Amino acid sequence: MTASLTHEPYALITYSLTHLSQTEKVKFYYALKGRGNAKGLLADTSAFALARSVFMVRAAELQIAASFMETWGCHYVVRRAFLSPDQLGNLYAFVAKTHKDTL
Repeated sequence: MTASLTHEPYALITYSLTHLSQTEKVKFYYALKGRGNAKGLLADTSAFALARSVFMVRAAELQIAASFMETWGCHYVVRRAFLSPDQLGNLYAFVAKTHKDTL
């Protein structure tokens, strides 16, 4: 079997916020993660954060994420990956166990 039949395409995005002021970084994180009743990019695209400055999004939603990063003037790198359902489940479990609400 080929990866395209058993695995889903994702994009791992790493980014830098060094160009933003502290106030702008807070606004960026609100736009990324949401605040109060307002959803952020992660919820709007079914993406998830893996670490500070790293998140994963379905390849089909990559253009939305890229436009978001460009709107904020962020330098970012996209790495493509194919994940099996088991690998994706392991990533979700890792994030839930290690990061909880700290990202």
